[in-house]
Amino acid sequence: MRTGELTESAAEPFLPWRLEKADALARIAAEVRHLSRLPDSGDVCWFTVP
Repeated sequence: MRTGELTESAAEPFLPWRLEKADALARIAAEVRHLSRLPDSGDVCWFTVP
């Protein structure tokens, strides 16, 4: 599974984070803490299976 952002580009609709697994998990945790609530789908990132 890869984490990343959705884009508006038809050619490249998903922009993966270039992070190691531990770094991606740390980023997700930090962004969830910043929200001060449980995130809705897409608030922090999107997931895809290559």
